[in-house]
Amino acid sequence: MHRIILILLSVFVLTKYSNAQGCSDAGFCTVGSNADISSEKYAAKKDSSQSSPKKHFVKVGVSVALGEQSVFILTPHIEGSFQINPRSSINIKTNLQAAFGKQVTKFGMGDITISHSTNLLSKAKHQLVLNIGAKLATGRATAKDKNKFELPMVYQSSLGTFDLLLGLNYKFNYKLGVVNIATGYQQPLIHINRNSSIENFDTLNAKSFIRKGDVFFRIDKIFTIKKKFDLGVGALAIYHILKDEIVLQDDSKVAIKGSQGLTLNITALFGYRINDKIEIGLSAGFPVLVRDVRPDGLTRKFAIAPAFTYRF
Repeated sequence: MHRIILILLSVFVLTKYSNAQGCSDAGFCTVGSNADISSEKYAAKKDSSQSSPKKHFVKVGVSVALGEQSVFILTPHIEGSFQINPRSSINIKTNLQAAFGKQVTKFGMGDITISHSTNLLSKAKHQLVLNIGAKLATGRATAKDKNKFELPMVYQSSLGTFDLLLGLNYKFNYKLGVVNIATGYQQPLIHINRNSSIENFDTLNAKSFIRKGDVFFRIDKIFTIKKKFDLGVGALAIYHILKDEIVLQDDSKVAIKGSQGLTLNITALFGYRINDKIEIGLSAGFPVLVRDVRPDGLTRKFAIAPAFTYRF
């Protein structure tokens, strides 16, 4: 128990003081069963005094993060998961974003993520879930400052892409808790991004930004304590498959060197089940390995996210 607490304290201290950059998550790593690493349903099965696990949940929370150019980013979000039948559910997630820079403050609505989860395997100690979904753009990423200059992507609340999402999530009971393993693929299919404010590029000659796809892999170990507390640590790896591109005024494309590659994050969580309906939690993450260039604005030096979950 003391070792678990010490590990989590170390993660949160490193999260606060890390000077690295990364935590590049375009959305799918943290929606639906790809991010549901709570051991609540397993704890309920072990405890005959609890009612059966609830079919639906609504989660509200806020992410507090520090992005590139020392931009402070506040992201309130809401997520819902609704069971269609014993084997499948629909998951919906969206957010608002407030970005606070040294001289600029910008507010906007984030992209909407919709996914369908299907239980391929559901046993007492094992669960395998397939996720198929889409991320829907809510804007073209063209927000401007008071002088009508286009702001870089770190200030933009939408990535300006419509994406295909595929994911696979496996959970199993192991030594006082649950191990969660997830992998996924996110591919932008339609680009409406018209942002031309890309660092180290001639913005007068740029017309838009094209973001390439990602694959991710995450693993988490969650320890359940007295059937009420969840303590977890994990790792999230995101590989940006190809180099992002800038579209110039003559419609030619230029690859952005260094934008392809791996981002590796360390994650931690704390959860407390007040009863079989209500849970509060806190998650955090920080990068230990990053791509050389991240023009999509998803750079985070750290991210901390408290959340409230209601199951029904």
